[in-house]
Amino acid sequence: MAERERLHIQEAFSLYGTHACLLAARGDMESAKRFLDNLESMIECDSDERRFEQIIRLVTKYDPSRSLVGLFSKALGRRAEPKRRRT
Repeated sequence: MAERERLHIQEAFSLYGTHACLLAARGDMESAKRFLDNLESMIECDSDERRFEQIIRLVTKYDPSRSLVGLFSKALGRRAEPKRRRT
């Protein structure tokens, strides 16, 4: 297999996006966010932007805090709001 010094932009989006999803699934949203920030800096055209938005949606599915809010919203039949702490 030939070694390459650089990735094609589509390969980078796949690699970074997959890694961000795996990190989010493990609960490491901070690291996933860093990968997404790096990926966002690579956007050069509309198709890159669409690909990035798709990856954001996938990563967001793994965010435990967002998925629970969505689950409770559906169960209650309305939008659930996070409970505010008293100060």
